[in-house]
Amino acid sequence: MNAAAAYSPFTQNGYPLGEVISALQKEIRRSNEEAALYWALELLPRYEMYLWRRLIVICNEDIGIGSPEILVQIPALRAQFFEFRGLGKDGTCRLILANAILLMCRAPKARTADHFQRVVTQQWMTDRSEQTPREIPDYALDKH
Repeated sequence: MNAAAAYSPFTQNGYPLGEVISALQKEIRRSNEEAALYWALELLPRYEMYLWRRLIVICNEDIGIGSPEILVQIPALRAQFFEFRGLGKDGTCRLILANAILLMCRAPKARTADHFQRVVTQQWMTDRSEQTPREIPDYALDKH
């Protein structure tokens, strides 16, 4: 058994951390607000830093250009959450988290950026491995 398999963190109610994160993402993707908040709350307070990092990833992976304002709103809510966490205001922290979950669940979803980066990255890696890098286009060269 490798070290990663030996170390499997669990949430406050004994769920495997990875499964909770997966459930959270799938519930947001499916716009299941109550279930998404349930799984988010399961990560408090022990994994709250990880929770907010994952929420930002989920915003970029599952929502993205479907609702681009969310890419700014969730980091702003994250900052508010930790400001109030520092003041010991747990109720306000839960309210901020609830707003983040509602925004994400209700946002139009678009996985376009995720698919786009995968296709272009695969082409870029193929070009590198075949030693056939793309030519700089003529229109990009400064001629004056």
